[in-house]
Amino acid sequence: MTQQIRRCSVSIPSNIAEGYRRGKREYVQFLKIAQGSCAELETQLSLACDIGLIDRKNEDYKYTYNLQEEVSKLLSTIIKKNELWRFKVKKIVEIIIGMLSKFFSYPLHATPYTLHPTHSPLSFLLHAIRYTLLPILLILLPTPYTLHPVYALPTHLDPSKGMDCSSCHRSHGKAGTVLLITTNDQICFLCHDSSGPGKDIKTEILKNSAHDVINTSQYHQPGEILPETDPNVQRHVSCFDCHNVHRLDSNNKLKGVRGYDGRGTHLKEANSEYQVCYLCHSDSANLPTGSTNVANQFNPVNPSYHPVENFGRNNFVPSLLSGYSTGSLIKCSDCHGNDNPAGPKGPHGSVYTPILSAQYIRTPGPESSNSYALCYKCHSRNSILNDESFKAHKTHVVYNNISCAQCHVAHGTSKNPYLIEFDLNYVFPNSNNELFFQQGNNGKDRCFLSCHINNQSYDHILNNSGQYCINSTVQNCLPNW
Repeated sequence: MTQQIRRCSVSIPSNIAEGYRRGKREYVQFLKIAQGSCAELETQLSLACDIGLIDRKNEDYKYTYNLQEEVSKLLSTIIKKNELWRFKVKKIVEIIIGMLSKFFSYPLHATPYTLHPTHSPLSFLLHAIRYTLLPILLILLPTPYTLHPVYALPTHLDPSKGMDCSSCHRSHGKAGTVLLITTNDQICFLCHDSSGPGKDIKTEILKNSAHDVINTSQYHQPGEILPETDPNVQRHVSCFDCHNVHRLDSNNKLKGVRGYDGRGTHLKEANSEYQVCYLCHSDSANLPTGSTNVANQFNPVNPSYHPVENFGRNNFVPSLLSGYSTGSLIKCSDCHGNDNPAGPKGPHGSVYTPILSAQYIRTPGPESSNSYALCYKCHSRNSILNDESFKAHKTHVVYNNISCAQCHVAHGTSKNPYLIEFDLNYVFPNSNNELFFQQGNNGKDRCFLSCHINNQSYDHILNNSGQYCINSTVQNCLPNW
């Protein structure tokens, strides 16, 4: 490990020097290799601490770690500076080509770039200044927006997409608005409906399960405190709760949106999607009846949770499909989103409640790939039905028509591992007045309870001989379980 640390340390200045000598065309590439060596050095130092070769409190460790962190930041700055001009030149070319193509191809007055034949050369010059030269100047000037990682201009301010301030604002705008063409959320649907140039979001919001912007956005107040502190405030949602229209771009629809960490800290800008969701679905005093604080469910101190905030606790999940591992993180929108894969992404609306991207039946019934399609997006159906993780999965979901939801919760639980939390509409104390889960070995976990499914009762107890049995009958006892 000492040799590895030395090699990646030497690699950093070596790649910087080689890239500089090769010239600008390859300089950034070698800077990124040097930055990768910084990450490798950081990992090696952390591993050395984890296996006890060095103490994190050691002054030499602190100095080395802080030094590589500082070098990594410097490299990021140099990379951004060298890549930014390449991006700006590309954008300028796009704007000029866009202006020329629209000027020569579109019917008269079809776009701002089109001129009437009677317009004077001065009129043409003014149009060129407004729609070409000014956008180029804006690109060349230092930008207030965060351009990393792809240096994308905000979508609603990108002239190459035909967008500028006048797309939404007018000098004599709608009363009660910030000079908008129409009311706040309705302005989004000028582009984002079935007839607009943008993605059709309105159709999604009209589905039976949706963020009801159309009927509740009227209660939205700019600068309102979220999560809500007043239980009497009308529950509502606005496009502006999840999107900063002046900063979002094609790569990050949540850019510039505030967040909440679910533990009392408000964030000026959310770093992760769940922090945006927590604004309304965690500590809000006006949560609807039956709703729960999802931040408490995803809390990494819980014995089990889906890995939204942090990596999961269970290291044995054989059902995970290719592309997922116990070291994976997922987003709220991996489960909550559009039921139509070809439609706009995001939790706008779905035919499946609550805004689920696939069907998830939570009541007893026949098992099928469609019934639990949401679960099978990440978990192999074959693995589940072959009892690779729990030795009685197939018995439950196939032979007894028990839904996943009768035994598991979707977000997380403070009660048991494996997301075990029983649905008390179907699960009751057994004949010994017991109701608890007992973790076992090799997929042979025990549940002490009585469940009532499809007019059948299943009493899970230990018999007088200490065997784990269903309904205390000999034929239903499970040796070595």
